[in-house]
Amino acid sequence: MSWLSGWRRRIKLTIDHDDIDAALSWFPVLVYLSTSSGIGGVDVSCVFDELESDDNRKKIAVTKADGVTQLYVEIERWDDANEVAWLWVSRNGWAIADDADTVIYLYYDSSKPDNGSYVGDTNSTPAENVWDTSYELVAHARDDPDTSHVKDSTSNNNDGAKTDADEPVEAAGQIDKAQAFDGTDDEIDFGYPVALGELTIEWWMKSDQGFGAYSTILEFVSAAAYIGFHIKSAVGEWYLRLGVDNVRRFIGGLADITGWHYYVLYLAGSGQNDIDNSAHWQDNSQLTNSDTVKTGGITAWDEFVVGGGETYGFTDCVIDEVRVSSGARTAAWRKASYESGRDDLLAFGSEEKGGIGPFPTHFVIR
Repeated sequence: MSWLSGWRRRIKLTIDHDDIDAALSWFPVLVYLSTSSGIGGVDVSCVFDELESDDNRKKIAVTKADGVTQLYVEIERWDDANEVAWLWVSRNGWAIADDADTVIYLYYDSSKPDNGSYVGDTNSTPAENVWDTSYELVAHARDDPDTSHVKDSTSNNNDGAKTDADEPVEAAGQIDKAQAFDGTDDEIDFGYPVALGELTIEWWMKSDQGFGAYSTILEFVSAAAYIGFHIKSAVGEWYLRLGVDNVRRFIGGLADITGWHYYVLYLAGSGQNDIDNSAHWQDNSQLTNSDTVKTGGITAWDEFVVGGGETYGFTDCVIDEVRVSSGARTAAWRKASYESGRDDLLAFGSEEKGGIGPFPTHFVIR
């Protein structure tokens, strides 16, 4: 296997094809580095031992199976002191196979300059290249650049504004950090227009105490008062509420509403006027629709809001990794997202050494 020229150390990462039900192109893979990473909980603290500081976090590279073709890397967070890091990896034209394991390589070398062409923090050009063009919003839900905002990782720059500083407050998430909503007045307003058509919304959510009556998890709001789309949760039951006719529609119960779970909502609209169809998943299991969703009069929404409602209550829970995509995401995409988000998609190998040096110096006395 070829070696990326000049790099001294690498680790082989293997994507388990049993979790890939159909080939995926430009799929974002979470690479979580820690003393217990991926399938089997492998200790990869050797990466931090080599790089030694947060300042050296960009002295890494991730390649395709050939060992030399680089993928793009977004650094969500790098914490050398605690030996943890969260990276997102992908690029246009890269595919994950469903009939054989897909291999990538993580290179790291403290003697290299920053790999600024392929590796970057959130909102940098390399980081934005991780996310395909169907993503309208990807919010990792950590405070950035301050306690009043969260950033969008895509090139759309649909950054979110909180109600106020620490409202909601940053908390431990499913993936790095998240936002803890207090159920009183906390929300994050991403404030960007969304055309009604096909949309897929994904997020991770945790609520150890359960939800109050009609807590608003996500909401689309139009310029006209209270016209929008709402998700409500009451005693484990999910609802759609459409402000056009103010009709609440029961869509199904949840198996469990405590602890961390992965949720997906799909909406389909015809002629950008009506919501004709919706589908809902928890932890990659589809929920049964219990009512027909149909309304008219909405052509677009002006804002996308997380955690707060125009007409009903705020939510008391922790929300992480919010994504909005135009179009439908496939069943294989949803499954891989679920497995990746719970760090069960990658298997980590042992540290390999190669490339150049360091070489011992020999003295010959004649």
